[in-house]
Amino acid sequence: MKEVTDAVGTSTHHRIVATTPCLSTVQGPPKQRKRMHMLLQRNRVGVISAGVAMGAIALGVTPGIAHADPYVPVGGRTHFVGTKITVGAHWIGGYTLRDQATGKTSLFYCGDPERMGPSSGGGYHGKSATQWRTDTGALLDQKHVSQIAYVLGKWGQTTSNKQASAVDAAVYALQGKSDYQLHPSTLGWKRAQQAGVTSRAQSMITEAGRYATGSAWRLSVSVPKSVTPGSTVQATASVRTRTGRGVPGVAVTLRDQATGKTVKVTTSTNGTAVAHFATGSSAPNVHASASVPATTLRYWAPSKSGAQRILMSGLTMGLSASAHSTFPAPNLKTTALDKADGDHMVVAKGGTIVDTVAYHDAIPGKPYKVVGEMMDQVTGKPTGIKASAKFTAKAESGTAKVVFTVPTGYAGRKLVAFETLYDGAKIVAEHKDIHDHSQTVWVPKVATNAVDKADNDHVLPAEGGTIVDVARYWDVEPGKDYVVAGELMDRATGKPTGIKASAKFTAKAESGTAKVVFTVPTGYAGKDLVAFETISMGGKIVGSHQDINDHSQTVSVSKPTPTPTPTPTPTPTPTPAAVAPKPTPTPTPAPSGGVQTGDVPGGPVVGWIAGGVALIAFAGGAYAMVVGGRRHDTHGE
Repeated sequence: MKEVTDAVGTSTHHRIVATTPCLSTVQGPPKQRKRMHMLLQRNRVGVISAGVAMGAIALGVTPGIAHADPYVPVGGRTHFVGTKITVGAHWIGGYTLRDQATGKTSLFYCGDPERMGPSSGGGYHGKSATQWRTDTGALLDQKHVSQIAYVLGKWGQTTSNKQASAVDAAVYALQGKSDYQLHPSTLGWKRAQQAGVTSRAQSMITEAGRYATGSAWRLSVSVPKSVTPGSTVQATASVRTRTGRGVPGVAVTLRDQATGKTVKVTTSTNGTAVAHFATGSSAPNVHASASVPATTLRYWAPSKSGAQRILMSGLTMGLSASAHSTFPAPNLKTTALDKADGDHMVVAKGGTIVDTVAYHDAIPGKPYKVVGEMMDQVTGKPTGIKASAKFTAKAESGTAKVVFTVPTGYAGRKLVAFETLYDGAKIVAEHKDIHDHSQTVWVPKVATNAVDKADNDHVLPAEGGTIVDVARYWDVEPGKDYVVAGELMDRATGKPTGIKASAKFTAKAESGTAKVVFTVPTGYAGKDLVAFETISMGGKIVGSHQDINDHSQTVSVSKPTPTPTPTPTPTPTPTPAAVAPKPTPTPTPAPSGGVQTGDVPGGPVVGWIAGGVALIAFAGGAYAMVVGGRRHDTHGE
């Protein structure tokens, strides 16, 4: 077997030997014809058949690849598909050979109308080429080569005599020879006219000129980028030339790799076709494939010069493309609330937070796990308070509840729930916004400072007065209405005094102050009063400050000042009035028988003594009056 090299230098060792003429008669002297006939009888057809491997975007045919399977005449002789005419070679059409490996037949067409038939060619060797020279040596441009390939690929394989005749006429005309153009009075026109295929051949040439532009077509498929589970997705296939012209009539197979569903469609006048697929548990992944006429020629070259080359028909190239949709990634929204009353605040002693996780774009029927942790909003660090929940999505959207237990010790802090959604071990969604109000729970803190309104100290007069308790709060939810209520406690007994007060306020910010005014009546002198305060919202206590030993909450009521005992004023001794000394009476002569002064016993001595006594008494009274008057003057000072 002689090695033959193709146009681009790739060698092949396989040949085909024609057993009968193509569409012309065997020419030459009788002896030569007999010897050639005997040669053809001794040789069987050898050929290697190779498919044309094409990519979805960049397509090409490898030159020099030979067909792998031997073709032989059907029934030992050539079977023609075409029309017998009285001009030219007396036949117009193609002829068939059988693939010995598969039993399938293939239709061939003569490539050189001015040369001897293939029965004069001896051995034939299969070649692929992107270039074609006519039998006169003229090099056809790539566009015309692809147009010939288009006609052979689309219409060449046929059992219709008329169609085969039209293909033969079109192939001759596309080689550019003037004698074979389909114009009146040309040989090509006469051949086609006799076969009755002129208009059909002209139509083939027109279509080839429209869609065979010298380069491969492009197949594309598109699906929506994002689809929802359980929806119906439209896949659009498009076949276009390199210049962007849509190619109609192309059969395209669309297959959803996710579900295994296959739909066959044909492109419309604009080169597109659509199919619909229902989404399952996975997003659509659509693969498109199509078989279209090749852009290169596959021909058989004779080992003997002077004979025609024969063109293989029905060659196609495969186009493919893929596109896939995705389900939108699930997204989360969470709302963290106090389990006790459904607000965003938990008391300082702790409580239970229920974080309702609302998910969207989940895949129905798929199990998920949501894992959460409470974060400190100020520091941005985790608190170690964790919780999780498992659920199976009943629909694309739904909710799951994650329950956190908050212990004591978090007063004055804002806790933010961070949530992560898992599909198995894969994270599919997160909601981690440290500033998201809906994810935030406040744990309020309260401190108070109670002072005497009169002078802002911590001491109240014994008779009572007014205490102003400034309640300072931290980490309450802004914009809400609150009530701060207090009662004064007896520090010594720890019991309430019954002295109460309250004030309402709307929190303008997370932190602020509110004043509570207590009126302390008399009766608490000497007692230490401690203000106990609570802050409530909607009837629920959210914060308190009740420390019986807190100095800032304490006001002392002064003890009463003792009333001084007045010095008693002595009662003055009355001074007797001075008595003038009585004159000594002149003795009157006593009547007869009466007693006379001179008759007093003792006589003059006794009278003198009586007078002295009277004088001493007078002097003592005068002294007493003087002394008493001086004492009275001294007390008045």
